[in-house]
Amino acid sequence: METIICIGIELFFLISSIIMFIVFIINGFDFYLYLMPLAIALTAIITLIVSIKDKNRKYN
Repeated sequence: METIICIGIELFFLISSIIMFIVFIINGFDFYLYLMPLAIALTAIITLIVSIKDKNRKYN
C-alpha cells in the first residue's frame, strides 16, 4: 500500500513540474529558472522507476 502512495506522490511531482515548466516557457522567464522544474522532473522520474522496481520485487 505504501508503494502505491509513493508512486502517486512521484507522479504528482512529475506532472506538476511539467506544468510549471510549460508556464515558465509561456511567461518568458529566464533560462536558469527552467532548470528547476527540469531537475524536479528528473528526480521524480528516477524515484518513480526505483519505486516501480521495488514494488515488483516485493510481490515476487
